[in-house]
Amino acid sequence: IKLDHEILLHPKYFGPNLIETVKAKLFSDVEGTCSGKCGFIIAVTSIEHIGAGILLPGRGFVQYHIVYRAIVFRPFKGEVIDAIVTQCIPPNIKFEGADTTVENNNEDEEQVCI
Repeated sequence: IKLDHEILLHPKYFGPNLIETVKAKLFSDVEGTCSGKCGFIIAVTSIEHIGAGILLPGRGFVQYHIVYRAIVFRPFKGEVIDAIVTQCIPPNIKFEGADTTVENNNEDEEQVCI
C-alpha cells in the first residue's frame, strides 16, 4: 500500500549520510506502528520519494515529506484469518481460536487441524 509520512530531523544529523539517516528515521518511526487509516505497518518495502527538506524557522529542524510503500495488516471485526478477530483496539486485539484445517504437503497427504 502507498503511504506518506513526515519526519523532523535535528541539524546534528546533517552531513554526508543525510539520506541514509532520513531512511533509518522513517523505518524506526513507522514500522511496527498502527493507525486507524491503514492498520498495522509490518514493514516498509520501498521508498518512492523523499521531498526536499523544509527548514522550520526558529527551530533549526528540517521537515521531510516521504512517500513509501509498506506491507500492512488491517483486520476487521468478524474477518476470518487463522482466527476470528473479536476486537481491533491495539494492544488488546483478541482472537477466538478456530479449528482451521491446513494442507500438509508431505508424502502421506494428511491434513493437520490447528
